[in-house]
Amino acid sequence: PVERDVVIEWDLESTPLEIKSNSELGSNDNVLYVTFYSAWGMFAGGLWLDLASPLYSLQFCTSFKKFAVNPPSTADKVWRITLTRTEGVRVVVHCNEVEVLNILLSDQSCTETKWSKYWNRHVAKIKFRKADSASDYYRAQPVKRPWRSKRDSDTKQSVGGVEVTSATRKLPVHGLVAVENAGEDATEPRVLTRTQDSAQTA
Repeated sequence: PVERDVVIEWDLESTPLEIKSNSELGSNDNVLYVTFYSAWGMFAGGLWLDLASPLYSLQFCTSFKKFAVNPPSTADKVWRITLTRTEGVRVVVHCNEVEVLNILLSDQSCTETKWSKYWNRHVAKIKFRKADSASDYYRAQPVKRPWRSKRDSDTKQSVGGVEVTSATRKLPVHGLVAVENAGEDATEPRVLTRTQDSAQTA
């Protein structure tokens, strides 16, 4: 369940945020309000959804605006907030798998002149605000992993001096590869190494 005004560790750039709400458009429980913070607790943006209208506002960027596509009218909704930086700062919002917002932040799309000061900070924490009356639950976006063949599982290689076998798997973490133990022994240490196309560490 969502707790208001509690700081939550959440790397939004690597983990899209899904929020479940059960509010019909135009109801009293119509505010979804989450603020983003850097690792140092500094403002890094945020999203306010007014489901009564419906309208959205990006903190430190825009005042309330209409969605590009109206959200579904059903009461049960799953909102997915995605933040990317591959081509500038982009915010994408889905509602029940319908893309309702896809905006590239810029001096043209943001009316707030200091938007880049906040939105260029890496988001490491989030907080559901007291004004939020619509959010019921939150979770990371589920990830579907492809099946691995026996050939893949039998492959051995050396990573950072550690042999990687069928007991390990690779997970991408911000340009690194986390070699995480996937066997029964959960106490084995995890090894981090850069991917081949990344700069080698000293």
